[in-house]
Amino acid sequence: MRRMYLAAPILSTLALAGCLQFGNQTTGSGTGSTSGGPMPKVTGSFGAFNVTASISKTSCGVGALGMPNTWKLLVGIGKDSKTGACTWDTGSGPVSGMCNGAAMDFAGQVVIDMRAGGDGTLPACSIARDDTASITLDSMTAPTSFSGSMTYTFTPTMASDCADLYVGNMAQFATLPCTVEYAVTAKKAAAT
Repeated sequence: MRRMYLAAPILSTLALAGCLQFGNQTTGSGTGSTSGGPMPKVTGSFGAFNVTASISKTSCGVGALGMPNTWKLLVGIGKDSKTGACTWDTGSGPVSGMCNGAAMDFAGQVVIDMRAGGDGTLPACSIARDDTASITLDSMTAPTSFSGSMTYTFTPTMASDCADLYVGNMAQFATLPCTVEYAVTAKKAAAT
């Protein structure tokens, strides 16, 4: 599966690495977000959209990995005229997804070694982060908005011992595996 980039301002190595890249455009904290520098150039035949994402449910625990309650990002949405695949771009180049009329679905996975750079006293622990996004455009010819969801699922890989990540004073999750789901709404961005 090709690495895909969506975008989320998650504050740990695990959350920032790869996949549907929820995050290189803005930084979020608590209930809001602030600009994190210039927006990347995004592409898509339908144009760029200003997206607001808000946590709708989580089994990972409030504030797991520093994930904000609400944050903003810029996404280019399109449909490839040659292949018919829908596309999602946060500035790292478009990635393909599945289209069914105005509905679009994207998915990707990244595996992170949680012990990289550690002191070697803890057991091996890697976590797979599965990212999905499902959106529905208001029009398939000239969309001006969309809504949907983005979901992160965190699962320790086979033979990993990650208990310290959800047990004890330094726990970053309420439990593992766990899921965080964001509800998303978007309006077409003004042309620049």
